[in-house]
Amino acid sequence: QTATHLSPAEFHAKLEAHDPSRVVLLDVRNTYEYQLGHFANAVDPGTRKYSEFEDWFRSEGAPLAAGKDAVLMYCTGGIRCERASIAVRQILAEQAGTDTQDRIPPVFQLKGGIHRYLEEFRPKESKFLGRNFVFDKRIVQPLPRAEDEIDVVPVGTCHYCQKQWEMVCEDRRCSKCRMLVLVCDSCTDDDRGIFCAKHELLDTRKATRANIESKRDELLGRLHNLTGRKNNRRRQNILKQAAELEATLLALGN
Repeated sequence: QTATHLSPAEFHAKLEAHDPSRVVLLDVRNTYEYQLGHFANAVDPGTRKYSEFEDWFRSEGAPLAAGKDAVLMYCTGGIRCERASIAVRQILAEQAGTDTQDRIPPVFQLKGGIHRYLEEFRPKESKFLGRNFVFDKRIVQPLPRAEDEIDVVPVGTCHYCQKQWEMVCEDRRCSKCRMLVLVCDSCTDDDRGIFCAKHELLDTRKATRANIESKRDELLGRLHNLTGRKNNRRRQNILKQAAELEATLLALGN
């Protein structure tokens, strides 16, 4: 069973009525979407694709929700919450235990998602900060009233220089995994590439020699415990990662 659906007005009222410390506000989207815009006090699961959400909630999200008054969820248009809220409710029930004092917090989701919310609430009264990422050529959702654009509170920042930046460019993706990365014009570098936080150790602009060597040695240390044919693929993956780190060390020079 899915969570209780709340209209934008009801969702807004919940956010206004509750002490932020007594609720868990979950962003069900990917981390690059969160970085561009999110509700105030929302939790970023740091997921890179939707399939990672359930595992994250089981290990990290559920403990955050324990003992809270409510769990509030949202996504771009409400579709991802339909599946995610079922998993959230099931996991909360599984982890509640047999203690009669354990209480499963009620779970609510924003009907119509951020898209519908921004159609009803103007920036000056909205709890949403920044821009709503959308999966079409627009990339960000335009506001219904053009004159409201000036009131949008920006939250996006360049991955490298940390200055405010809200322009998502299709060609600015991690050189390793192809995930979109917020990078300003000044920090775009075709020669050295762009790397997301997960692959920062491959980035000659961010990684240090000591950090790279430490990670390389850790990876190679794992090989000693991976014996037998069943571990062939894991050994190959580790050797590939170690080789990539070696290449970054060479690029850094002495």
